[in-house]
Amino acid sequence: MNEYRGTSFMIFIVALLLSLLAGSISWMLSFFILLAAILLKSGYDYKRSRLPEKEWIEPITDYRKTEEKLLKVNRLYSFMSALNQMIIRTRDEESLFKEVCQIAIDVGKFRMAWVGIKHPEQNEIAPLVFSGFETGYLSQIKIVCKPDDPNGNGPTGTAIKTGRCVVCNDISIDPGMNIWKKEAAERGYCSSISLPICKGGEIAAALTLYAPITDFFDETEVQLLLQAAADVSFALDVLERDRQRIAAEDEVLRSEKRFRALIENSTDGLTVLSQDGVVLEMGPSGKRILGYDAEAIVGKVRVDLIHPDDVTRVHSAFLEVINFPRQIKTIEYRHVMPNGDFKWLECSFNNLLDKPYLNAIVLNYRDISGRKQAESKMQESEGKYRKAEAIGKMGHWERDLVSDKLYWSDEIYRIFGLSKNELDNRYEMFLSTVHPDDRRAFEKAQEELVAGTKSMDIVHRIITGAGATKYVHEIAEAIASDSGEIIRLSGTVQDITLLARARDEILVEKQLSDSIINSLPGAFYLYTREGRFLRWNNNFEQVTGYTAAEIRAMHPLDFFDGGEKEMMAEKIDEVFRQGHSTAEAQFHLKNRNKIPYYFTGRAIEYDGRPCLLGVGIDISERVSAQEKMKETSEQLRKLAAHLQDIREEERVSMAREIHDELGQQLTGLKMDIYWLKDELVPKDEKTEAQMTAILKLTDQAINSVRRIASALRPSILDDLGLEEAMKAHCREFQARFGLAVSCRIDLAGIQLPGKTAIGLFRIFQESLTNIARHAEASKVYVSLRVVKGNLELLVRDNGKGFDITATSGKRTLGLLGMRERVYMLDGNYRVHSVPGAGTEIHVGISLSKIRTNS
Repeated sequence: MNEYRGTSFMIFIVALLLSLLAGSISWMLSFFILLAAILLKSGYDYKRSRLPEKEWIEPITDYRKTEEKLLKVNRLYSFMSALNQMIIRTRDEESLFKEVCQIAIDVGKFRMAWVGIKHPEQNEIAPLVFSGFETGYLSQIKIVCKPDDPNGNGPTGTAIKTGRCVVCNDISIDPGMNIWKKEAAERGYCSSISLPICKGGEIAAALTLYAPITDFFDETEVQLLLQAAADVSFALDVLERDRQRIAAEDEVLRSEKRFRALIENSTDGLTVLSQDGVVLEMGPSGKRILGYDAEAIVGKVRVDLIHPDDVTRVHSAFLEVINFPRQIKTIEYRHVMPNGDFKWLECSFNNLLDKPYLNAIVLNYRDISGRKQAESKMQESEGKYRKAEAIGKMGHWERDLVSDKLYWSDEIYRIFGLSKNELDNRYEMFLSTVHPDDRRAFEKAQEELVAGTKSMDIVHRIITGAGATKYVHEIAEAIASDSGEIIRLSGTVQDITLLARARDEILVEKQLSDSIINSLPGAFYLYTREGRFLRWNNNFEQVTGYTAAEIRAMHPLDFFDGGEKEMMAEKIDEVFRQGHSTAEAQFHLKNRNKIPYYFTGRAIEYDGRPCLLGVGIDISERVSAQEKMKETSEQLRKLAAHLQDIREEERVSMAREIHDELGQQLTGLKMDIYWLKDELVPKDEKTEAQMTAILKLTDQAINSVRRIASALRPSILDDLGLEEAMKAHCREFQARFGLAVSCRIDLAGIQLPGKTAIGLFRIFQESLTNIARHAEASKVYVSLRVVKGNLELLVRDNGKGFDITATSGKRTLGLLGMRERVYMLDGNYRVHSVPGAGTEIHVGISLSKIRTNS
């Protein structure tokens, strides 16, 4: 509940300032700046009076977050207000700590609060006071100050050792709470904060608060609680100063006989002046306040110790006092210190010239520099407070039930569009501004508030001075006298017109978003990390056949079974870890049918918790098409294999015909040429040279026939096997292209089937051909070995290599042919190449598959 204290709050501030508690009001500024920031970030475009173009979920979430933050800040404001009022009336440390803990429970709504005092000699932190649900917790735990002891590394020990606030927003998982985790859980402590409390600039104690929920302490909460701890620390210093002051006063009383004549008319500092302004005597506190020894002042007129701008005013006051005996004149002026700085003094001139034992002007003075600074800060703070009210469009009011008078802050006048002379500060006048349709509800809320049965928290409409209608949110509480009678009401008014309009727009946007979601062709869903469904569209129910009540009670994994359930669980976890994921799985319907679906999921934060937002699309047609394509591809592969077999058979036939027929014909031709050469008569040089050239050409033709026949089907492959055929081809390749070829062939005596042997040979042959054509290599390494039950072929060169990704989409028929041959052999195929670093082709075939296929 957001509470303002109005007039009582101003009285509290003045009392606080008079007690030298300057600075403790800074939390007010933090509160209103935070409140303004929350409203400005609430997700609405106030200038344009419309929502940003975002999904409906985000504005709702921001609105709820804003409400939660306002509630927390209102509660903390009540805690801070009660705390500071308590500080004023407390006169000893133990009572101060007891009151702090009790206020934390009663007003701050914490689960438990305790104050621990540091005992350096025992190296322990001993609980001094506590309040709330403790049930022996403090007697079960032990906190020490030793750096190497784990009992000293908890929040309270760390806060006292380091002097910093320690926040634990989830005790169950915080490593610093491991030792006390069980005891805390049994008492419902979910989060905690430990705040160091100082005294005299040293860490003296720690205030530890426990909340019943996790993630309780956000940045705003921590900052306000730090300010509260600072106020308590400041109060300790004030109590210490009061103690010292009382001791000093006792000392003055003990020396009363010696200074009776001088002290009886003094307050703080005391100086006795002649009617000419000469300092006759200076009290013992004079040096402390004025900064000068008595020798520097007594017997002199020290006008130079008055700030030049204040000399005339002080002189006038002095002359006025001289002319009127027994008159006391009090003024404030600036006194010049020895270092050139000045301090504000409140001086009282008392004309005692008619006193025979004194016959002087007695000057009593006190240092009011702190008060002046506080007044300046208060004025500045009030200005900032009014500015914060204007930014937050929130004002505060008080109603005195005894006099029936009403007090409004300036912001309320602006909200209601009225000037101060238009409101006669009566409740009936204010009631006339309430919208007629809301007046009865407002009066009822006021009656319950006055009766003390219920606090007021109401949203209603008002009619402004210009006749416009506005929405306001009012929160108020009743304040009772010491006798328990309700005497005053205190509350706040916030202009929420834009918020109300935005809420209406949100409802419209929600209806639109619901329409869009329900019109989606797929299944839309939203569920928490724990698997509880929050939203889904109509199509989800229609496809699955489940009712809304059934879906609400189900877990997302209930729509899958078998191995797919485990796979989908991993995908869901991946969404919450990485932010998004996709999956294909069989969607199980209520009628036990299965439909292939493509699911997408994205992690979002909804209603303050992580959720998965996703859509499922029916891919039955696509899956059917893929099956058909797979079947077609398999048929094409089989056809390619059949064509490859036919091609090999034709190569064998062509190789035989070329070798047997054409080779025999060329051999016969060669023999005929030899005969003809011998029979030619007469023999001359030209004819001999021509016949020799013909024989050489015939030899070349015979070699070409052999090479072509060998390329079509190496006879050595059929005669001596794959191992010798590959070695022979390596030697021929090295001789033909001048490359250094390292060949390591070892089949370990394994006899390969014909198709496997010719397939591997063709892959090997094509690899060398590609090296010769494209690689620009100088070295080639060929290996065919049996490794761990697999037959592995490796062809590697040190050529220029190529970018494999750049070949995708190009007609690289050589690589494609090799890959298809490997697939026909039921093996695996891998190409690795880096530009400038050569190429490596790896083929692996399981020996068990070779035997099975053969």
